[in-house]
Amino acid sequence: MWPPTDRIQIGDYGILDGNWFRKKVGNITKDFGVPVVPSELSSTSDQELKIGKSVEVKSIAKGSAENAKASLSINFSNGSGVFFKAANCINQSIDNYKEIGDNLLNLSSEKKWNNNFVVVTEVMSAGATTIIISESNQASIEIQANSDSVPSIDLVNANLDVSIVSSKNIAYNLFMKDGLIPLIGLSKIQKKLWHSSFDTKSLVDMNTFLDNAKEKGIKANDAVYFGRLAGN
Repeated sequence: MWPPTDRIQIGDYGILDGNWFRKKVGNITKDFGVPVVPSELSSTSDQELKIGKSVEVKSIAKGSAENAKASLSINFSNGSGVFFKAANCINQSIDNYKEIGDNLLNLSSEKKWNNNFVVVTEVMSAGATTIIISESNQASIEIQANSDSVPSIDLVNANLDVSIVSSKNIAYNLFMKDGLIPLIGLSKIQKKLWHSSFDTKSLVDMNTFLDNAKEKGIKANDAVYFGRLAGN
């Protein structure tokens, strides 16, 4: 995860802190001359994702007994969770993945690349995007249309004017923001499975891992590869 309002493009690289892409350091083309060939843009339908148990979205139409104006609530009844919805999603990746990997492995062998860096190799841009992250049990948030002419709240409508009327145990909220990059794919230099037990420190520090491999007479490119990170 990362701040979805940040401007990120394929070829950017930075630091991964747990599951957070926290800091963009630079771009591999600008900083190292590594060419990036972008793929053609591919459009997909609207995307919706719920992570966690018991994530409920409830829409209340205008003029109902519960409310004079249209409203919508998102409830997380059990622990932390995420609700995500994005409109008009467009995906882009890289067409020269192997070439990028080879270049970074060569830079690594020359001690010019920090092997703990991750590289953005896929991005999904979107229109109206809503992201809600809860922080504990019984979290909820409710929004209401500011105009009584709105029949119901459609989260893919970036022009809809709404206000938050209640919020409880919500860590992050963003409603119907246009022009974001809500999802990215990351890749980095990783250990090959048969060279995964040199040192416990190598589990978190790739540079330490390669130093240990060198001490054992194993070439860097035989111990590591450039590949996509699972879950990003």
